[in-house]
Amino acid sequence: CGAGCARRCGAGCCNAPRRTARDLRYGRWRHDEHVGARQYQLRVAQLKIERRPPTPTLAQRAMELRQLPFPDARLELRSGKEIRYHFSISPGRYGRLYDCLLQVLPGERQPRMFVVRPDLVELAGGVRPPHLYDHDGAGFLLCLFWPKNGEWDSRMKLGNTYIAWTAEWLWYFEQWLKHGEWI
Repeated sequence: CGAGCARRCGAGCCNAPRRTARDLRYGRWRHDEHVGARQYQLRVAQLKIERRPPTPTLAQRAMELRQLPFPDARLELRSGKEIRYHFSISPGRYGRLYDCLLQVLPGERQPRMFVVRPDLVELAGGVRPPHLYDHDGAGFLLCLFWPKNGEWDSRMKLGNTYIAWTAEWLWYFEQWLKHGEWI
C-alpha cells in the first residue's frame, strides 16, 4: 500500500480488510497474503457459492418421513444404520393401492424403493415390467431415475423426489398394463 503498514495486521492504512483469527483458522487467508477490498469481496462471494448444505442425517430423514401424510405408514430405524419406511400409495384417485418400502442408508448413498405388494409380475400376467432393477430379496426394486444424469442429490427431500417419483412410476406401470407400452 506504500504506507509501510504491516500487511498482516489489516490496521486500515491500506485497502486490506481487517482479518480475524477465525479467518486465519478456517483458511480464508494466509498469513502473508495482502488483498484489496475488491479481492476480499470476490473471496466472500466465492465462499458463499462453494458452501453447500450438509447431507441430512438418518435422524433428520426420519423426522422428514414422519411428517409425510401417510396415515398407516410405519418407520423403522435399524441400529442407526438404516431407515425402512413402509407406506401405501396409489398413483391416482382411481388407481390400486401399492404397499411400498423405502430403504434409506446414511450419507450420500441413494435410497432404494421397493413395491412389496401386490406382485407386479402377477398383475402383468407373468411378464416382468420394465424399469426394475434385479436384486435378491422380496419385492420389486424400482428404477425411478437415471443416476448418471444426476437427477437426485442426497440433500433433496425424499417426499419431493422418491415418494413422488414412486407415484409417477406406478402411474406409468398402470398405463403399461392397460396399453402394453411404457409411455
